[in-house]
Amino acid sequence: MNLIAGAIVSRPGVTGVEFRAEDDSFSMALSGEWAERLGGYRGRAVILGIRPEDIEILPEGASRSERAATVRVRLDVVEPLGSEAFLSARIGAKEITARVPPRELPAAGSEVGLRFKAEQLHFFDAGSGESLLLHFLHQA
Repeated sequence: MNLIAGAIVSRPGVTGVEFRAEDDSFSMALSGEWAERLGGYRGRAVILGIRPEDIEILPEGASRSERAATVRVRLDVVEPLGSEAFLSARIGAKEITARVPPRELPAAGSEVGLRFKAEQLHFFDAGSGESLLLHFLHQA
């Protein structure tokens, strides 16, 4: 799992929250259930987790809604392995890996958008390491 340290912060000028990486390399607006659940975590350190198979290459000409939960990166490695391919890139100082279908792969060194599947995000309390989803389920 890719793990990125950051915090839950208020979104400037709008209602809601976002995840902001601790090195300010990217931020991601949170909506729906995560926004509701993490609203009480404003200002607190969390770890964002996303599995490699839950990261997609953003298609060119993607709509505004499709660009939600994306980050622009320069690909360090593109490794086709038959039925899948692994992409390695950096978000700030943090290396991440995506596992994608092997069709129409961008070249190493190219800049692409990577989209995190919002329904597959995981958040952990930075201090305890506890899954915030489990935390919320136990409170219900």
